[in-house]
Amino acid sequence: MANDQEILEMGLLENLQREDLNAIEIGLAYKRLMAECNMTQEEVADRMKRSFNGHQLYSFTQITAIDSSICSE
Repeated sequence: MANDQEILEMGLLENLQREDLNAIEIGLAYKRLMAECNMTQEEVADRMKRSFNGHQLYSFTQITAIDSSICSE
């Protein structure tokens, strides 16, 4: 049986497969995977089966730092 962390990871990874996500949603999901599942950028890329370089994944996570007032427009 999966524990809470495994369920969270599976849910986030499944959600990231959607095609209608914007860059902020992707960045938030990557940040959450790294923070709550104690994953590195390399582990996230491996789980996603994507060939990200460190800069691409970093860019997605950094876009989440944009002021929330800009994001809500």
